Amino acid sequence: MMNYIYPINFDFNLEHFKAMMREEMTRPFVNSFPYYQRDIGDNVFLNQIREKYPILSKSYNLYCVKKNQIVPPHIDSDRSVALNIPISGTENTSTVFYSCENYDSSYVEQFIYDAISGNVKEEFRFCLDRPTLINTKQIHGVINPNLHMRIVMSWNIIPGYSYEDAVEWFKAHQDVAQQNNL
Repeated sequence: MMNYIYPINFDFNLEHFKAMMREEMTRPFVNSFPYYQRDIGDNVFLNQIREKYPILSKSYNLYCVKKNQIVPPHIDSDRSVALNIPISGTENTSTVFYSCENYDSSYVEQFIYDAISGNVKEEFRFCLDRPTLINTKQIHGVINPNLHMRIVMSWNIIPGYSYEDAVEWFKAHQDVAQQNNL
């Protein structure tokens, strides 16, 4: 599990956060971004979170996986790690991590990832039910067998942090927060 995901204690009102992201989905996208990318801009709530967690980038993605849809095995092209936060419809869905000794990859510009083809073997599967760091340099995909859309906010980590660096940052941050609350 540790090589793939790291759940974090997100100490903001998650229900308010989810409602705000659902509202954000109704706003038009900026033409300079792919259709799912957003900038936190002057959003007071998101900037407050970013102040508390300065490892978070000023950009995030809203991923919507349609009912009965599969996101094929891939590796993110432009980042090593992301903080994925479930917004809605994640129940009974799976994020699956794979291994593959020899694979071919092809860049998919629309999704900014390298699609993986080869004999992939499932290594780890989990349901995103809380804010979780995701190792996006491991081969992974998503399965949504539900009859409703799966919506996830994927907050980018600032460039230069590996997955391991981000895990250590959150561990240290959470340890300090717990000590201060004693």
